[in-house]
Amino acid sequence: MVKEGLKFIMKQMIENLINSLLPHRQFPEIAKVIKVYEGKGRGKYCCDVKIITPGSFEETQDIISEVPLNMIWAGNSGEGIYCLPQIGVLVVVGFIRANKAYPYIQSIYADKYNCANFEKQSFLITDGKSLKFIFKEGKIYLLNGENSNLTLSSSSFAIGGDEATDFLILGDTFEKKFETLLTQFKTHTHDYTGMPSGVGTTTPSTSLASCQNPVATSLSKYGKVK
Repeated sequence: MVKEGLKFIMKQMIENLINSLLPHRQFPEIAKVIKVYEGKGRGKYCCDVKIITPGSFEETQDIISEVPLNMIWAGNSGEGIYCLPQIGVLVVVGFIRANKAYPYIQSIYADKYNCANFEKQSFLITDGKSLKFIFKEGKIYLLNGENSNLTLSSSSFAIGGDEATDFLILGDTFEKKFETLLTQFKTHTHDYTGMPSGVGTTTPSTSLASCQNPVATSLSKYGKVK
């Protein structure tokens, strides 16, 4: 009994000491985003949240307004990376010096978040549907659907579609391939008088390079890529 009594007294002393040092202490909370704010200016990058009970995830009536978002990066002149959370997303709300008067959103609460298909040793940004930006193994991938992609590395640049590479720029070969393409356009003959009136009827044709039209003008201007 004496030992239990001493434990109780010590516990009360410690609690009283903590209460005197941190009278407004508040541990991190799980919360649901209920409103987001837009627009430039000081204090605009924030949202309103409703506190959630851990474990049961039931909503409480405790709402905190205009909670600042923890930015990934920001400069002194408005530059930065901005991405507002969607309504209904669960977040972790922290408090500076454990003081409830100074809340901020630490991060998304990942335990209840439906993650995208991510891989180790890669950096992924996605809209959750078809658009993906991936940095992996020294290359940058921009994917828009299954048959449309762009790949960029230190030595090459490729644009693909319909499950095949449409354009590949490797070193200085882009200029050569582009000039070849323009040459084919310039020497191509095309009927400019209309459809034939009958079987076997021939119609005048001319090359695109000699036509007085915007296509010929553009081809003459951009014969080379520098």
